[in-house]
Amino acid sequence: MIASGVTTFIGVGTLGAIQSFVETGDVIVPSLAVRDEGASYHYLPKHDAARPSKKTFKVIVDSCQKSGLKHYVGPIWTTDAPYRETRSKIRHFKREGVLGVDMETSVIFSLGKYRRVETRCILVARENLNRPNPPGPFYRDELRKSLSRAVDVAVESVSNSQTTPLRRT
Repeated sequence: MIASGVTTFIGVGTLGAIQSFVETGDVIVPSLAVRDEGASYHYLPKHDAARPSKKTFKVIVDSCQKSGLKHYVGPIWTTDAPYRETRSKIRHFKREGVLGVDMETSVIFSLGKYRRVETRCILVARENLNRPNPPGPFYRDELRKSLSRAVDVAVESVSNSQTTPLRRT
């Protein structure tokens, strides 16, 4: 896609919340992704931070605020080892102020920095790892609605950063 001229990438997905105040369906805009996976190390040196592009990060935060979407801004943890979010790791990252855990964000940010393209992410909490998952269809419906709102904000953020308006299809 970069070779074809794409210069802006937006990751929209889910995460597991680590902080107790983050509820299912809440939106997180990552300001940093702690690198605990393998792919990002193919793009950045070990000690480089995985961060969104400054300009586009501001645009997505502004789009969340403009839309009135309840959101949190802060660091997340990216790991590519599903079901290895151990209690001790969760406690560690919770103490560090990390909002949640996902599997892609640090790679998106690292690739963007390496290839000099704009990157940003908007994530929705699918559950809170400090408590049991909510049961039933209500949970799935609320999560689906939150993801749809996150996609709308992502599209709006692109529209806000370009002169040609985009439409969601």
